Amino acid sequence: MDNVICPICNGPMTDSGYANYLSSIKIFTRVPVFYCNLCDLFSKILPPDLLQNHLNSAAYILPENEQTYYQKKIGFFNFITSLILRYKNHPRILDVGCSYGHLMMAAAEQGIDADGVEINDSFRERLKTKGFRVYKDLFEVSHRYDAITFIDSFFYFQNPLDVLRRCKDLLKEDGILLLRLTNRNWLARLRWTLFKRSDLSVLGDTTHSYSIKSISRSLNQTGFRIKDIHLFEKGRMKKIFHLLAYLLAIATFKQFVLTSGLIVVACREA
Repeated sequence: MDNVICPICNGPMTDSGYANYLSSIKIFTRVPVFYCNLCDLFSKILPPDLLQNHLNSAAYILPENEQTYYQKKIGFFNFITSLILRYKNHPRILDVGCSYGHLMMAAAEQGIDADGVEINDSFRERLKTKGFRVYKDLFEVSHRYDAITFIDSFFYFQNPLDVLRRCKDLLKEDGILLLRLTNRNWLARLRWTLFKRSDLSVLGDTTHSYSIKSISRSLNQTGFRIKDIHLFEKGRMKKIFHLLAYLLAIATFKQFVLTSGLIVVACREA
């Protein structure tokens, strides 16, 4: 496959291997993975409809799994809500990729008005019966918000700069954008350097896999400025590696960021 272009800088990407990607329940498809050295971005090349098939097959979209996910993640969603309140008083938020709506529910318990965006029709209809306003697409949204959140959802979008520009339009002048991203690019590079492994399934189910460098470049190009990068994720740091990685990042003044996730908070520039 030739002439794969980086969605951030429009430069050429190099063929770096493949990843096994969930295409239907318990069935995986091998997809090619490309890398932009300038942006430190890994991108999977997904055939038409594969992303939608994946989103309809992943375990976290099944109704019977909702209570399990709620118990596992409600502490984390309460943490995200408290984080938003550090930056904004009495905010109105939009959660993109809201899934079961657990972040919206946590926000509502704190008196925060919360709307959502969710591509899954059944989730969207269930949330509407609970009184939430939920849109199918960012471009259907007509209100403006104090904060827009993407919790493990931004990395699915194939055209990230278009999404960020739309978010800028939907945010109030002093609004913030909060992105929770996986942080595995360093691990994929390390595996390649040490073992020459072309299997990059370690990147997970992302369409584009970001590092601090690649998300910074994306935000800077679309009218955002990073305010903070949080490496501590209350409610998710249950493994000793997560805590040790966090302590290493702090001890090295964030020179070695090996945490499994990043929470990036950016502000909208005029």
